[in-house]
Amino acid sequence: MSSAFHLNVTCWGQSKKAGDAETKRKAGKTKRNHPPILVMGMPKSGTTSISDFFQCNGFRASHQYCGVVGFCGLAIRDNLQQQLPPLHGFDKQFDVFTQLDTNFPPSKCYYPQIQALEEIHQHYPNTTLILNTRNSSAWLNSVSKWHGMRGRLTQCDLPGFPEGVGKKDEEMLEFYQNHLERIREFAKRYPSHHLIEVSINDEKAGDILASAFHLNATCWGQSNKAGDSKTNMKPRK
Repeated sequence: MSSAFHLNVTCWGQSKKAGDAETKRKAGKTKRNHPPILVMGMPKSGTTSISDFFQCNGFRASHQYCGVVGFCGLAIRDNLQQQLPPLHGFDKQFDVFTQLDTNFPPSKCYYPQIQALEEIHQHYPNTTLILNTRNSSAWLNSVSKWHGMRGRLTQCDLPGFPEGVGKKDEEMLEFYQNHLERIREFAKRYPSHHLIEVSINDEKAGDILASAFHLNATCWGQSNKAGDSKTNMKPRK
């Protein structure tokens, strides 16, 4: 597996720990010389933990929201509709995009890691991709409990996952596994991308990311680990 960055190696541990100041300084000097890092897995697969990890290392990480443009997914969708690069208008604001998708159907649902793969490659052919995975049953359980996400996902009408599909557990699990294969095949088809695959169930998940990016390895923790809720979530205005 190729190393994507050349930085200090010590930062994957409990999220939100303060990172070493010298590490952050070096990260800040190096990160801007590289294309953006895109997290390509599904939500509820460690995206918050990954965001915290990179922020601890001094990177500017977005998570679902991309600054003044609001939802990352909707901003990407709107850019593509105007024939602009996916990250146009906010690509310089962040180094890492840890949750690209927006999940508020019917009008606010868009998954760039499914619906905009070709455009991502066209405009960012050398970007580093992180495929974050977890045990599929654990993912299903989390999605089913997290702020009505499962119900919203079944209404998104995504390619290969039309509206109404997903009420059965086996349909959700098939959708999840199909997506993992989609990203793996995408990376094989376009080998100019670095693909870093990490399971958040792996006890050495932090070491895997720290080794791949040569970062400080004391910042990893599983954010939202106990935060599953059946409360409905409403999108920001």
